[in-house]
Amino acid sequence: MLAALLFMVVGLKRLTPRDSGAPLWLLGPALPVLAAVFTMVLTAWIWGGLSAVPIWHDEAAYLLQAELLAIGRLAAPPPPVVEAFTQAAVLVTPVLAPKMLPGHAIVLLPGVWLGMPGLMPVVLAGGTAAMIIVLARRLAGVSVAVLSVALWISQAGQQRWRASYLSESTTALCWLVGWWCLLRWRDDQRPRWLLGMATVTGLAAVTRPLTALAFAIPAGVVVLRYCWIDRGWRQLGYALAAGTAILTLVPLQNLTVLGDWRASPLALYTRQYMPFDRLGFGLDQTRAELALTPELDTAFNSLRERHMEHMPAALPGVFLDRFRVLTRSVFSSWRAVFIPAAAIGLVVLPPAGWLAVVTAAGLLLLYLPYAHEAHWSVYYTEAMPIPAMVVAMGVVAVLHRVGRCERSTRWGALGFAAVSLGMAAPELEWSGLFKRAAQEPLLSFQSRLADLPARKMIVFVRYSDGFDGHHSFVHNVADPFGARVLTAHDLGKQVNDQVRAAFPDRVAYLFDTGSERLEELEAVK
Repeated sequence: MLAALLFMVVGLKRLTPRDSGAPLWLLGPALPVLAAVFTMVLTAWIWGGLSAVPIWHDEAAYLLQAELLAIGRLAAPPPPVVEAFTQAAVLVTPVLAPKMLPGHAIVLLPGVWLGMPGLMPVVLAGGTAAMIIVLARRLAGVSVAVLSVALWISQAGQQRWRASYLSESTTALCWLVGWWCLLRWRDDQRPRWLLGMATVTGLAAVTRPLTALAFAIPAGVVVLRYCWIDRGWRQLGYALAAGTAILTLVPLQNLTVLGDWRASPLALYTRQYMPFDRLGFGLDQTRAELALTPELDTAFNSLRERHMEHMPAALPGVFLDRFRVLTRSVFSSWRAVFIPAAAIGLVVLPPAGWLAVVTAAGLLLLYLPYAHEAHWSVYYTEAMPIPAMVVAMGVVAVLHRVGRCERSTRWGALGFAAVSLGMAAPELEWSGLFKRAAQEPLLSFQSRLADLPARKMIVFVRYSDGFDGHHSFVHNVADPFGARVLTAHDLGKQVNDQVRAAFPDRVAYLFDTGSERLEELEAVK
């Protein structure tokens, strides 16, 4: 087997597009559009529609930020009795504002305005699929493009990240669009392409700064090289100005939210609740300024443990653990047959492909100083199209070598793509079951509240022993006085009465997550 593999590798050259004789629709916009539509339909099905409820804390915070932006705000006045409205990743004092930078929330806005908050994550997933087609087709031809997107769609466990409100969906598309702009600028040196790359890099930077840095460093080296050769410094100046203009959103957010352009909501939230959750090594023992709810405090114990273990000597093991999780997404189970293809793909990879590989490696390295659970692979979502393309290039290189016919190569790649999607069907179905099961308690809760006769209500949530603190029934809203339902933590009668006094026009209910009992509370005397 090894001898056969070596025989295949000998004489293989870097792949270049060889699409002579291909049907015109495969070379035009139809193919990326089909990939986008298929991915969007699949993502919406896995997620259960375009109005999915947020499962994880960061999802709820991003959605709140988008809802604030939808009414022209970055922050709202703090809720009364702030401890009753404590929410992970959200400031509740001195203002109500998520800790995140605003880039992803800006992208979510159209869906919020249309009353379909899940629309934009689904569109982003479709856009990512389309850009995989466009890039792979440009670098290595239609066969590689079709197989790349099929392998990306069928990666194990990755679908749950695409069907979410998490910000990696924005930066994943930014990477691919940025590379496309870089390729076009390299070819014709038109300033608009460099401006486009600077724009998406800036958007990534005001969404996930470390992820943007991983993209910007290798891409910036390429830009500097061509500017040096062609003396294109004026273009570079315009691009830097465009990117810098977008970065001004950060001090603008700071000034609007906290009244000081140097004061970051993220830094304040970290001081208030999670001073240990920083880049670096060891567990920061600084005392938090405010207390988390018991459920949140218990949920974050595992993160504290990761920080405690996260020491320089442990970095090789940390890197390997994270790399194994990502590798399992690409090569687990039946996907192991693609391991030789990945090796061949690296042999035939064009220089632009190596830029992508270096960028993916940089993302892994930049996150090394941050402690997180190895299975939380969402941090590397942006890198996942790259192994799909590498494997596809390896498969197509072998098909070229064996068949020596473009038509047979295309049919072979299409066959591999169909088999990959077919083999992944049970996992895709499981992803849908997982997402719907995770949402079911929240959807049931919302349904029961919708059936109540009260025009306005406030619901105090009492968490049972053993409740998973990584989820929550208590979510702040952008307009607490206009919303029909407010949710708050049940902190005992004295605190609950203070909250009720702040909202005298609302009927109060108590919900117990263990018994699922929902009961109306007596009026405050």
